[in-house]
Formats: sequence, structure tokens, C-alpha cells
Amino acid sequence: MPSALIKGRQIFQVDLIQNLHRSVLGHDASYRDTPGDFRQEVVWIGGNGHIAYSVYNPPPPAAVPHFLEETLDYMREDGMQMMTQSLITRMALAHTHFEAAHPFRDGNGRVGRLLLPLMMAAEKQVPLYLSPYIELHKQADYAVLKQAQQKLN
Repeated sequence: MPSALIKGRQIFQVDLIQNLHRSVLGHDASYRDTPGDFRQEVVWIGGNGHIAYSVYNPPPPAAVPHFLEETLDYMREDGMQMMTQSLITRMALAHTHFEAAHPFRDGNGRVGRLLLPLMMAAEKQVPLYLSPYIELHKQADYAVLKQAQQKLN
């Protein structure tokens, strides 16, 4: 949190995302990938293990770095969006785009929820921990991701 206060929006870099993931899953013996490494396999959300019944299908592994970098660029932006979008709007959009990119096999929700108070701190606002609320409503979030994905197809 202190680095967000000092560096502001410039903290939003790929290494921050990877370090947050390492912090979240670094001691999880059941996590079969290397914490901090982007996923190398196709994943899906929901469907009880069957992609045909999935709620949302994130981009393929090769596209993850591009989608993540676009999200981080948005989080660092200080141009027109700063003048036209409220912090809460930027937080909602950044969180949705991060979750949609789904860079890791597991832990995306936890990392994404950690980014929100960092965004607040980077804007010199009092950070709020929104994770319990987001966790409580994550099925609705998945439904919105699916709806957005279907509109793009």
C-alpha cells in the first residue's frame, strides 16, 4: 500500500500483478502452477468442469499478456478518462477487465480484489476493502462477463 501512495498509478505494472499472485498463492500446496506465472492452458469459469456448460471463457493463454497490458495501461491512464470517469467507475472497469483477462489458472479473483484498494491508495483516497461484497456477488459478475462476451460474438 505505501508504494501506491508514493508512486501513484505508475505501480500498475505486470510485475505487481505477478507479485500479488505470488503473495496470494505462494504457500498454497494445492496450486499446481508456479505462482506469478501466467496460465499456459485454456480455462473456463463455471460449468462444473465442462467447458460446454461454462459461464465465461477467458481469452486463450497466448492473448493474456496483451489483455493484461491493456488493462494496466487503463489503470495508469491520466488523460481524458481521468477527467470524465469517477474513481469508482475506473475501478469497476479495471476490475472487470482484469477478471475477463483471467491471467492465472487460479487466484484471479483474489488478485483482482487486491487491486481495488491499491487503485484507491494510488489516487490518495482512503482504501476500502471491497472483497467481501464482491465475493458475495461473484455469480452476478460472471453472468455479466458472459453477457458481454456473447454480445461480442
